[in-house]
Amino acid sequence: MVRLVAEENRYLLQSTPEEAALVQRIPGCRWLAQRRCWTFPHQAGVILALDRIFGERGWDHDAALAIDVASARGQVWPPAGSQAGVRLVRDQLAISCAVTDRELVKRIPGYRWDPEGRCWYVAALPLALDILADGFGTTLSVTSEAASYIDLKRIEEGGTGPLSLSLSEAATAMPAERLIKPTGAEPAAELRPTTAVGPPADVFARLTEQLERLTAAIERLDERLAGGGAPSGRATGAPAPARADPAEAEPGSVEEVLARLNEDAPAALDQANRALQASAGDWPDMRALAGIAAWRAGRADTAFEHLSRALHPRRNAPGATIATPARVAYEELVLSLINADTRPVRPIGSASDMRGLILLELQEGSGFDRAAFGSSGLRTLDQLVTEEGLAASLPDLAANCRVAQLVASARAGARRARAQVVDALRTGGLHPDGQALAAVLLANVLLNAETVSDWIMGWPREVAELGLEDASWVAERAMQFLPLVDRELAAPAALAVLAIVAPAPSEQVTLQHRRELARYASGGNGRYAQFLAFYAVALSGERASVDQFPGYLSVLAERSLESSAGYLADVYMAGTPDLNAEIAERAYLPSFEARGVHEPIREMIDLIPLVETSPRADNLLNRMGAMVEGDEVAGASRVTAAQRLHLFRAAFEAAVGRRHDQDAREAFWRLVRQYQLEPGNSAVRELCAECLAAEFRPLKAPALICQLETLLAEGADHHEAFANVGEAIRKARKGNQDLETLERAVIGLQFAYPQLRDDVQAALAGAGQEPELEAPPSFGGKRIVLAGGRPAVCKHVEAALREWRCDVVWLDAAAAKQGERALAAARGSADLVVVNTAYIGHAASARIRAEAEGAGKRPVLNDADGVGLMLSRIWKELTREAASPVALNARPRKVKGLRDRAGI
Repeated sequence: MVRLVAEENRYLLQSTPEEAALVQRIPGCRWLAQRRCWTFPHQAGVILALDRIFGERGWDHDAALAIDVASARGQVWPPAGSQAGVRLVRDQLAISCAVTDRELVKRIPGYRWDPEGRCWYVAALPLALDILADGFGTTLSVTSEAASYIDLKRIEEGGTGPLSLSLSEAATAMPAERLIKPTGAEPAAELRPTTAVGPPADVFARLTEQLERLTAAIERLDERLAGGGAPSGRATGAPAPARADPAEAEPGSVEEVLARLNEDAPAALDQANRALQASAGDWPDMRALAGIAAWRAGRADTAFEHLSRALHPRRNAPGATIATPARVAYEELVLSLINADTRPVRPIGSASDMRGLILLELQEGSGFDRAAFGSSGLRTLDQLVTEEGLAASLPDLAANCRVAQLVASARAGARRARAQVVDALRTGGLHPDGQALAAVLLANVLLNAETVSDWIMGWPREVAELGLEDASWVAERAMQFLPLVDRELAAPAALAVLAIVAPAPSEQVTLQHRRELARYASGGNGRYAQFLAFYAVALSGERASVDQFPGYLSVLAERSLESSAGYLADVYMAGTPDLNAEIAERAYLPSFEARGVHEPIREMIDLIPLVETSPRADNLLNRMGAMVEGDEVAGASRVTAAQRLHLFRAAFEAAVGRRHDQDAREAFWRLVRQYQLEPGNSAVRELCAECLAAEFRPLKAPALICQLETLLAEGADHHEAFANVGEAIRKARKGNQDLETLERAVIGLQFAYPQLRDDVQAALAGAGQEPELEAPPSFGGKRIVLAGGRPAVCKHVEAALREWRCDVVWLDAAAAKQGERALAAARGSADLVVVNTAYIGHAASARIRAEAEGAGKRPVLNDADGVGLMLSRIWKELTREAASPVALNARPRKVKGLRDRAGI
């Protein structure tokens, strides 16, 4: 059973000699003599062709090909949209069809595109025409010449119907002598003199006779090779013409050379040379045979001379039966020169192999030996790119040679290398594979890099740096060659084109072109391709959905603000509000969190307007403020006090402007903490007065509490300081959040300032509350750990806790954020761990909390500020643990007495 395996950019097929005749029915197959197996291009059509020849269960494949096989069999091919024509060109079928129907042609293995003729070429085999007929149906027109040729090929294959016989059926239907057994050399291409075609029976008899002679010739060649008679030099298994009968050959004729070619290549070369000297004009068939014979005889220079002239486009071409083996010999000769002089990392056996190595050289610099590639290899490539016969007969190999020459020239520092690469791509004369490789090389040259790995994921260069005034032609050229190359080459070529055109303005490279390029480049570097595609669009102010390029935001998020800040500022100035909001939330903030800031003014302060375009600006700015305040972001120490105030104030104003109460309270207390670091309390008092005068109610209670504590800390009269708070408590309605906040704050404050106790109880009673308050409460033996907190606050809290007969351990912010001391205290013998999250940040808070919970303790996370709120929360937790909650329900019988005592 034949077995298919994958190797680099090709498939290898192993078969028995009996299966070889069926394998040869598949277009694109070649015999690889060194490996004694068949080689096919890495195309889905190979799998479909094997299914047609052997049936889905009649052949095997490597486990690694399971996805390829399933994908090929499950692919849905679009119906033909227009007429298609097929004509015979030598031994190839030339197919003309609409661009939209190209996928129907690509079902045939070994297809190639001719950019000059604007048509597809496939091997002229019955299977190829059957696949075309299946795809195009009645829209397919075939010339009579092509139909007759295919009919003869069907006879050679042993039947006239579609090639769907199983292996056993084919062996039964075909004579045994027709099953040619491949040996160590490649099966010889059939070369026979042109004669009139008789009736089908006569043709069948003649073909059978010639096949027998061909089999005998191959067996004799095997014997010579086994006996050490192989020609020396670079000669390989080029296809050998069929042997004619010497008795029937006319002296000095093509038939005479054919008669000697397989048995004695040097003698055949001598005969061919004499015949060419005796002829009056050009004799293309004899010239081609002389080249084949010279290659067989190991005389590479002579073979190169003859084959170059025989296949020159401006000379008469050899006949169809001689031209094919001449092209194969020419290809083997050229590849042998390249293998010897450029020293690739693995032997090159085809144009596809060379293409893969050039791409590897362009991407990683590891396709060829560096020294040979730039010296002897360059000289050989310089010679090959001037061969018109190579470009005419083997355009894909010629294009590869041209790109390889350009790579070697660029590495050697040639002055005109840049201009030559631009010309090679701009003129469009190369095979599509060559154009794709040239695009990758052009990106390397313009970006001053040797390989793709040197610039991949880098920041796009400015247009002036690239030296291209107009990059539109690069994108337009890419749109022409990308549909014609394989996926393995299209992806890196499209990425290279995007790297070139990324900074180009939208009037040069349209959004549609960028979208198409990103689609071709999808895969391993798809995110980066989308980033490059949308890079200039974001700067244009064009209304385009960034969701079509999701990689743009993810790549931006991974970049440091040190490199992206200037670009983000430009995008903010030119971009749409929706785009700016997306960038702020999904790119800027993740970058800020992960990589921090190096220049706070440029990377943070100047970009606050960008963040403010988000509907969640207050939340985003508060997150930034928390990271800066808690030193949780890299570079936080570089942010000055004035810059911190700018950031905190922006968060405060954004929250008030959006009427978001929770974010407003968080921003208010962060501003208070920053103001309290300054000498005096004037800034704090001004902030509180601002909040009290505003109509935004959620900040009135925090402002009253902050104002009260500020006045008490300054030594103001406690009755006057408490007046506004007491009035607010009495006016507040039950169930109101402001009342709850004020109640909690004053309950705690009366513990720190005992002189307030009467005023507090009177105010609570006036609001319908009558708490039973101990003066002071007693929690003897309790050990409390305070992690973080403002020193002025913790000083009053610690004093009050000691009056409660508690043992207190206070860790300032520095000790709480780092070091083992905080963790040891959390998991130690403490009865209560209070974590002031507003001061030490989320990371340190999470560590301490985890340690406390791991030790079986329930930590108290205090996100409020001020003495009163902190003491109130601690008191509540301790009384809860003591199972003696303090009743806060009103007791009507005492209300009047309390009011009288308070003078109300």
